[in-house]
Amino acid sequence: MIRRGWSVGTLCCTRPKAEPVRRQSGHLADLPDSTKSTLRRLLTNVRYELLPISGGLEQASVLPSGAEVAVTADPELGMAPTIDLCVDLSRRGFEVLPHLSARLTRDRSELAAYLQRLAEAGIKRALVIGGVADQPGEFLDAMALLVAIEESDAPLRETGIGGYPEGHQEIPDEPIDRSLFEKAPRSAWITTQICMDAAQTGRWIESQRRRGIDLPIWLGITGVADITGLMSLGLRVGAGRSLQFMFEHPRLVTRMLRPGGRSASELVVRLARLAAVPQTGIAGFHLFTYNQVRAAERWRSRLLSQLE
Repeated sequence: MIRRGWSVGTLCCTRPKAEPVRRQSGHLADLPDSTKSTLRRLLTNVRYELLPISGGLEQASVLPSGAEVAVTADPELGMAPTIDLCVDLSRRGFEVLPHLSARLTRDRSELAAYLQRLAEAGIKRALVIGGVADQPGEFLDAMALLVAIEESDAPLRETGIGGYPEGHQEIPDEPIDRSLFEKAPRSAWITTQICMDAAQTGRWIESQRRRGIDLPIWLGITGVADITGLMSLGLRVGAGRSLQFMFEHPRLVTRMLRPGGRSASELVVRLARLAAVPQTGIAGFHLFTYNQVRAAERWRSRLLSQLE
């Protein structure tokens, strides 16, 4: 719980003069030791997110041995490619976190088949989401799927849920907050959507802690996706979906247009200052790679080297 009078949002509202994050070389080495230590922890505790499209397995080959890899559930492809890629990644020695989408899972029979394949591959954790589908089946939301997983013959060891620091494009804040509160007792962690405003992330975390939600939080970030890469991805997954992404993440896309990826480096420094407060319970970064995995890992490694 948050201590009375403590406010995490205020930690990121100003630009600290002592943290010049834009210099081209060695700038992270100038940070205070506490910030460097926390940032090093966050950049080490990373989960990489992949899309279940062609080439995903090859993309993962550049990641550190045993890295944690999350695989999204795609509304156009369905759940099958997600499960297939997760099984293949697990066989390669990665710690795998499939996204299990409620609306993309037809019924309990189909869920049992997915859970059986995951169990056979040694996959014991998953991120449970509501997801998107034109014609959903038995499960209309993540809560329904969480209950079904608990009642199944082969339950997962741990499940995580999603969080939205900046709200949801199509769902009002009140139902989202209520749903998060109801799902939290059945969950082991929260993974957030990308929020490029560290102050807003701080305010959101504070509000959840005040409501009694004390789950570890994995903050969604992207350090590498640029507008060219996103449109290139659109050629493989459909331009319409790329355009939808840009519509749903206007602030992120605005920052993609800036050269050099500077905003991403600034953001992780500010998030590290936030995470240095123990009450925030920030466990690590969830890195949205958009299947630009080599660039994502190069960015992460470069920042770590600057902290030495």
